[in-house]
Amino acid sequence: MEELKRKDESGFTLIEFLITTALMVMALALMADSARLQSKTQTTASSEAAITSLFDQVQGIASAEWSCTAGLAGSNYNGAILVKDPVNLATVAAEGTANGAFWTLALVRLQNVQGVPGQPGVLRGNLFLQANKNMALNVGVSTLTRTVPDIYFETNPDGTIARCYTTADTTAAGQSACQLLGGTWTANGTSGSQCQLPVAGG
Repeated sequence: MEELKRKDESGFTLIEFLITTALMVMALALMADSARLQSKTQTTASSEAAITSLFDQVQGIASAEWSCTAGLAGSNYNGAILVKDPVNLATVAAEGTANGAFWTLALVRLQNVQGVPGQPGVLRGNLFLQANKNMALNVGVSTLTRTVPDIYFETNPDGTIARCYTTADTTAAGQSACQLLGGTWTANGTSGSQCQLPVAGG
């Protein structure tokens, strides 16, 4: 006991030295935890910005008839949807693709698909996107999702998307214009909905 109370040359007892050492170890551990949390926070901000940017890009592609047709055509609406750049057809979004070790695009699917009343051959669904963050490197919620509502499309006989429409109103307007011109609106899988006009002088 006398030894524990005995002061060393610097004027500290052994007990004081042990307490000081323990406090220093705890402080270093807290500093390391704080540095790890700061690193994860920065990674999370970067990950979520990249995910949001991708979601915005896909939503932009799906929002116009020509880009939706070019970007989604060829994907089977019952399975994973491959979203392509409508200009150069490079892959924009595909299930299972990862942004390094930080996050993965887990789902790109059409959901709640149903026929559109009064529009034979036209289907309607919501494009659902889900990205999963690697929680060993990020903080916060583990998944981010986005739903792009009301995508109207036609399919080929094998279920692959052949053509998109901007909205139901776009399709209805086409049908109405066709009827006003005395034509017949038809829908087929290979070439999309068409207006068959009467032959002049026929």
